[in-house]
Amino acid sequence: MKILIVFYSRYGNTAKLAEGIAEGVRQVEGAEVIMRKVRETAPPQVIARDEKWQNAPDEMAQKYPEATLAVLEEADAIIFGSPTRYGNVSAELKLFLDTTSPFWVQGKLIDKVAEVTQRLLKGR
Repeated sequence: MKILIVFYSRYGNTAKLAEGIAEGVRQVEGAEVIMRKVRETAPPQVIARDEKWQNAPDEMAQKYPEATLAVLEEADAIIFGSPTRYGNVSAELKLFLDTTSPFWVQGKLIDKVAEVTQRLLKGR
């Protein structure tokens, strides 16, 4: 059984949450974990203003391949992870989800188990 964890993480905090979930999934006999990070969409000049943000994407890109639609089709279950942005998922994860419409139309996501987890931030 392939369990896909797709997430967005700016500084790496949601990536840590995704790793914790992956650790639990790996304890299930026969479960294979696939971890993917959605693409960063912020302009480079915005990222350049925040030193912590500058370093995080490179570090995560080395560890987590970019999420693609093809990997969704291969998965038996999908777990989506995102920081909370004004009570919603991040724009980056939403953009990725919006690109899945061809799969919905074709019925390629029918019968896949899905879960959403959000990291709620208190202050900064």
